[in-house]
Amino acid sequence: MEVRPDILLVELPPWDSGTAPLGLAYLTTYLKYKGIAAEVFDLNITMYNMENDAKKKGWGNCDFHWWQSKELQEKYSDVFEYFSDKILSFNSVTVGFSVILPSVPFLNRLLECIKSKAPHKTVIAGGPGVFFLKNRLKDFDRRLIDYFVIGDGEIALYELLRSLIRDGGLPLGGNSFCNVWTEDASSKSICVQSPKIVDLDSIPSPTFEEFDLSLYREGSYTLPLIFSKGCTRRCTFCNDRVVAYPYRCRKASYVVEDIKGYIRKYSNINTFRINDLSMNANLKFINELCDYILNEGLVISWYGQAQVRPDMSDELLFKMKKAGLRQFDLGLESLSDNVLRLMRKGYSSVDAINFLKRCKDAGIETNVLLIVGYPGESEDDFLETLENIRKNVAAIDRIGSLNICGMPLGSELNIHFREYNLVAFPDRDWVTADYSNTYSVRKRRYTDVIRLCNELNIGVEPCLDLDVFEEV
Repeated sequence: MEVRPDILLVELPPWDSGTAPLGLAYLTTYLKYKGIAAEVFDLNITMYNMENDAKKKGWGNCDFHWWQSKELQEKYSDVFEYFSDKILSFNSVTVGFSVILPSVPFLNRLLECIKSKAPHKTVIAGGPGVFFLKNRLKDFDRRLIDYFVIGDGEIALYELLRSLIRDGGLPLGGNSFCNVWTEDASSKSICVQSPKIVDLDSIPSPTFEEFDLSLYREGSYTLPLIFSKGCTRRCTFCNDRVVAYPYRCRKASYVVEDIKGYIRKYSNINTFRINDLSMNANLKFINELCDYILNEGLVISWYGQAQVRPDMSDELLFKMKKAGLRQFDLGLESLSDNVLRLMRKGYSSVDAINFLKRCKDAGIETNVLLIVGYPGESEDDFLETLENIRKNVAAIDRIGSLNICGMPLGSELNIHFREYNLVAFPDRDWVTADYSNTYSVRKRRYTDVIRLCNELNIGVEPCLDLDVFEEV
């Protein structure tokens, strides 16, 4: 007799198409470990592979805002019926959606179809997109969502599902594992949150058994992996640190056991994408990890996001390269001393340039992330960044992310925008009080960086489709 799933976990678009979604993989493995019947439907990769356009519009670096545009509604008006039927065909008791903010308009439309066909289906939303109260109140159609799971999802989702199976739901106030509340008296949605998982090795690592890895661009040879959660820096423009707080690091021996297990299980896997906010935040861990990899004779490749660390020795950089590190994705953001100070990056432009050069000397590729138009960035500051790019082009392999400074919810800039002499507008735009920094100024600087990269033959990945950004 076929067992009815307790939950179907759905990955919504847009999400990375390179590898299986690590968050959903962790959730599924944990729930199964705890005896919950869980299945997965990666709607994101299904839609990505259905897209006929060679450019795969919607999944590029610059398509973040496209999912909130009118073009999306027109393009995908016919798919909501199809995918609502597909989701309901799993016959799960509940459906859980992994959400980032660009996913929300798509989710709202999809839930309209699901609830019209199955009005009593229990719907759970989780992921980074549900973390902040303002987003939950403003962006989601809360009439169609029964529960929000906030923060680390493993324990909270398990406790919620266990209570739904046994008792019909968690009581308001929660239990010893979870806090449970409603946002207001009129809200149908109930919020569930458990304390952050401090020991990341206390939960089972993903098996990825629920995913057809061949569907992903890099899936035939790459799996995602984490060394840590959270970040040790306090950059003023970033809300990822707030969502992932506090910083927690795994044990190097456990990570290497995961790597060995994946290599045994999946014969073609030899590359690991590190899904950390900062893979090199803990240098003791990195040193131990490299020792384990080298002592085990593992021939692998790995890459991911990292900090500029002037205190990293050349010896460690060369050891990381020898242990398989291919590339650092480095959040430089600026090469102006004044802007770096204002951002609280914790290093100078000289520190950043020297770190880039030392990485290149060690054979590590440098994929640089830049932000233009930060509050307090003068024209001279911007020109300083351009000049430093020009002078040090040999140390930069590519600009992997170029963005215009925003004020993401939860960031220092957003919470204390008046202290930064900013005037914020309802449509997400902002200006400095003296109007020296406006959207038109930021837009011009953005295009100036692209122009310089083209001149210097540096690959650049713009993170904004300006036409769509201005529409939404």
